[in-house]
Amino acid sequence: MTATPEKRGWLRRLLAAPRNIAMATWLAVAVLVVTVTSLVVTSILSLTYGQDLANDLSEGELSGRAAVKAEEVARYVEAMRRRTAAIASSAGTADAVGRFADAYAELENLEAAVIDESSEILDSFYREDFAPALEGAIGVSIGWRSLLPATDAGVYLQRHYVAEAEQVGQGLIDDAGDGSAWSEVHRDLHLGLLETSVRLGADDLYLIDPESGAIVYSASKSPDFATSLEVGPHGGSTLGTLMRTVREAPQRGTVTLIDMAPYVADLGSPMLFMASPVFAGDQLRGILALKVPGQPLDDIMTSEGNWRNEGFGETGEVFLVGADGRMRSVARPFVEDPTGLLAGLEAAGTATEAERAAMAGVGTTAMFLKAADTRDLVAAADSSGTKLGNDYLLREVSSAVQQLDLGAFTWYVIAQVEDEELSTPISDFRRALLLAVAVFVIGITFGTVGWARRVFRPVRNLSEKLRHVLDDQSVEGTDSPAPAADGVPTDFTNLANSIDEMLEALGKRKTELETASAERIATLRSLLPPAAAERVESGEREVIDQIPQAGIVVVITDGLGDLVAEQEAGPTQELLSALLHEVDAAAVHHGLERVKLIGDAYYAGCGLSQPYLDHVPRSVAFALDVIEIVNEINLRHATRLRPAVGIDSGPVTVGLTGSMRLVYDIWGEAVRVAYFLARQAHAGEILVTSEVRTLLPPDVAVAAKAGIGQDMAVFAVEGLQIPVEASHE
Repeated sequence: MTATPEKRGWLRRLLAAPRNIAMATWLAVAVLVVTVTSLVVTSILSLTYGQDLANDLSEGELSGRAAVKAEEVARYVEAMRRRTAAIASSAGTADAVGRFADAYAELENLEAAVIDESSEILDSFYREDFAPALEGAIGVSIGWRSLLPATDAGVYLQRHYVAEAEQVGQGLIDDAGDGSAWSEVHRDLHLGLLETSVRLGADDLYLIDPESGAIVYSASKSPDFATSLEVGPHGGSTLGTLMRTVREAPQRGTVTLIDMAPYVADLGSPMLFMASPVFAGDQLRGILALKVPGQPLDDIMTSEGNWRNEGFGETGEVFLVGADGRMRSVARPFVEDPTGLLAGLEAAGTATEAERAAMAGVGTTAMFLKAADTRDLVAAADSSGTKLGNDYLLREVSSAVQQLDLGAFTWYVIAQVEDEELSTPISDFRRALLLAVAVFVIGITFGTVGWARRVFRPVRNLSEKLRHVLDDQSVEGTDSPAPAADGVPTDFTNLANSIDEMLEALGKRKTELETASAERIATLRSLLPPAAAERVESGEREVIDQIPQAGIVVVITDGLGDLVAEQEAGPTQELLSALLHEVDAAAVHHGLERVKLIGDAYYAGCGLSQPYLDHVPRSVAFALDVIEIVNEINLRHATRLRPAVGIDSGPVTVGLTGSMRLVYDIWGEAVRVAYFLARQAHAGEILVTSEVRTLLPPDVAVAAKAGIGQDMAVFAVEGLQIPVEASHE
């Protein structure tokens, strides 16, 4: 084979490299220098910016956690507000407070001998039992006489329902057997009111007479029961202040809150009170008040003690603080080691001896431990990001503050973690990085030399062949074929052609896959709710969600089977498509999602992908629209479709399951009850449960339905004028 002059010049320059150093050695040295340089630069940059990155991550994480906890507290308080307003607006509550107030007034005219006997028993209870327990809890000496009720009725009722009970605050006596009118009313109403208090998660439920300020009923029968909030021992308490606030400006349907404070009747435990006026017609008949304990707030802030599972590490925590800088929830160190925290507070000098004694006696840091300065709280809430400072134990911490406006007062959510814990990962990363660099440099040195030799073994063979070409020697009999006529080796030419063909085939395949994927996504989005479709598109095969509270609507359209049997397939398909399209549009309009359609049953839910506080009103509004849509279809197509609706509210499980065939479905007691109600409802009727009725606005009228469910109350939405079969006449 003969080489051209141009080819000989190129080959000579290629072979003119220094002969005393092998090309594999040059490659090994070059790779090693580049690798080591890259490692050094990368390590410097990592160590330089690692701390900033960690700070940014911790800042975003702390701020996010504070915001999440603030939202959870706001949702909890708002739920308690709604339930309090609903109970206060009930006619049964107005009747109950009236009956208790009248019976209470009768007890003000008891004989002196009866009052003297009751006073003697009550004196013994406060002197020997309650006052010592209160002093032991708050660490302050209390004159027991100052705790006695100021009214004869209060002395009489506390004797029978507090002092003579087996345990203070149990409130388990239905009838003291004293023959009084008050005890008769209590026997009739107590169990229902007690059940309401327990269901709401309240420590106590009070009915207060606004004229006298007397607590005429208490579900738990604490020592504030039957006392006057005007002149009694609890008149200056937060409950007394709240009573006067509501009484001075009563507004129907409003709920007033007062900030948490230690409450004497509960041995100094911090309590949050909320109250709403009770009207009989236009007259203020009474005041309903709830005593809300701090435990639910503690559970929210501490994630029920699961700090590590929530990503708070060893020192991170979230707690509530009032505008006065004092905690409104328990501190993590107190839950984990109360004795250790109290010793730490004493050493740091951030809590007085009386405050530490109150924490130990009451069993919480809420209201007794000052965690922040008021000015610092306001400044931190107005700024973004985290700040460095010292906490209640004088530890250096990073913290984020989120403001929580509850109307009458403001709380702050503080998320914090010790700086030492934040810096530990960076220190570990620095040591690990230096060790990894050292090991990698040693390994790459030996590995590069061996790799370079293996890589250049074919190059050495090619060099020998090039020498044959340069010297016009034949390359026949060698392992590789002769170069092509254009100077490019045949293997390289074939490789380039193969790569071009492969890329062309891959391009066609990609186009086919994109088309198939688009068709699949369009099908998923037409069959599933948007949130479920997006998760399936991202690769999830098991989409299961637990929904704590959702509205479930089941619509049974009687007559669909007859319609399919009587009419031709074309018009029937058109009518069914129009019906389903309009019902789906109404669901989207009211924030509901169609879950499934089985036969004549249409299942929809409100709050499945996005929580709604007003999921029940939305569900009822959707049901009304569906009935109107079906009747319009009847008018347009001269059909005899008869809709019936069942609605329930509660926790459900919703999701997409299946390996070979995806199935989107919903499970839960609320689903079963809604379907049962829909099957029991008459044409054009909407049946709801008592849970739904409780969450409906006052302007939605309902009527009780008898004979449907033996173990549940069923109500029909009234005021519906729906000509279900008028179109058939």
